[in-house]
Amino acid sequence: MKLYLLVFFAAVAFAFVADVMQRQITGMEERGNLSLHARRSLVSLRSSRVVVIMCSALVYILLSGMRYDTGFDYMYSYVPSLEEVRRGNASHYDPFFDLVIAAFAKFSSNQWFFAGMALYTIAMIYIGFCMESKYVLVPVALFFTSFNYLRSFCFVAQYVAMATLFVGFLLLLKKRYVGAVALLILGILLHKSAEVMIIFYVLYFLSNKILLALAALLPLFGMLGQGPVRSVLVKLTGDSRFAVYINGQFDVGYADMSLVYANLAFFVLFLVIVFITRDNITHDKQGTMYVVAQSLALGFAFLQIVIPVGYRFVWYFAFFQLVSVPYMLRKVTKGTLYYAICTGICVLYYIWMVRYPLTNGASQVLPYHPFFDPNVTIW
Repeated sequence: MKLYLLVFFAAVAFAFVADVMQRQITGMEERGNLSLHARRSLVSLRSSRVVVIMCSALVYILLSGMRYDTGFDYMYSYVPSLEEVRRGNASHYDPFFDLVIAAFAKFSSNQWFFAGMALYTIAMIYIGFCMESKYVLVPVALFFTSFNYLRSFCFVAQYVAMATLFVGFLLLLKKRYVGAVALLILGILLHKSAEVMIIFYVLYFLSNKILLALAALLPLFGMLGQGPVRSVLVKLTGDSRFAVYINGQFDVGYADMSLVYANLAFFVLFLVIVFITRDNITHDKQGTMYVVAQSLALGFAFLQIVIPVGYRFVWYFAFFQLVSVPYMLRKVTKGTLYYAICTGICVLYYIWMVRYPLTNGASQVLPYHPFFDPNVTIW
């Protein structure tokens, strides 16, 4: 865990520097009527900030891309799939990810696949951070403490899709519909489970008042509507590669209750913020959609018991916490109080990560092995 923490603090340090630079940029822009020298300094500062953000992302990318047999699916799924393709057989993923596997199977080393997926996934996530806000420190910290970073070591295909849809939905919030739909389609072609995001896209076009009402009801539906959801799921997965999950070895009524606890806490926090800002939240589409995302995350957390490996659906919507938490907190706090609360949330999330997913060990992200010396074990 020491190596992971070292990488976390390095990524956060770069993000902190980037935010300090952004405050300087904002201050210079607000002054206006800048001299030629000041304008050149502003351009240089903006460029330097981009480089620093890239350094923050690179820290995460390198650790992920240089891992060997770290993450359950590394040897269980991805390496065998690459080897199967090299033998002339087809891989078993969804259409576009099959193409990805086929492309990387042309390389003699499997490591190019993991490096490429780390680069794409984390780069897209950082693009999303920069699209959502000028300040990236809190999202960068939450990316690690929420277990999303380490979970991506295992569920590579899904996280490639999630990163794609993350940017896609942020484009939708900016009314860039062509790009948003294109990334939605790409995400589904990468991982069929991404079809669940179609719901989120459709909900965007409802009024904010209706959305807030739905947000209050969706978790209740998740608790009470398990039978109908199960019936629909059986029909939808009948002809897909996910049919094996229904009535199979994974269909054991398992629910990751730690996801319920975490998402319930954020749902309550968001409801409190909605109540405090009730006079203007109905005019804020972005804030409203973040509340809906959290509502869906909690609703799917309740539905886990009837959806085999249903926790995967929770991740799609809980992932938005990386940007929704700082966005919502900015509505009711600022300055020192804002950063104190964000720090508290990161600490609590870290405790949750250590207490539940890491202790559970299912993702097998500990110990870490570097590809250049697989015999090295780092706890």
